Amino acid sequence: MEDGKWVVLENCHLAPSFMPELERLLEVLNSDDQSCCNPNFRIFLTLMPSEVFPPSILMKGIKMTFEPPKGLKNNLLRTFAGINS
Repeated sequence: MEDGKWVVLENCHLAPSFMPELERLLEVLNSDDQSCCNPNFRIFLTLMPSEVFPPSILMKGIKMTFEPPKGLKNNLLRTFAGINS
């Protein structure tokens, strides 16, 4: 945090017991005392939809979603677009 490094926590939905601790840590980061954090510090979380993920974390972050295209034609077009010759 002090050096402005980036942190990525992947598959957060697989660690439901860690969610309360993560929520507490992020509350500390969100506090008014920003002296501990470099302005370049970022934390990225990846997860699948989950009932145990704290909504407070979702409300405070920027959300990006990736949904595969619907239908056979769109799936085939996506597959062929990813092939490099």
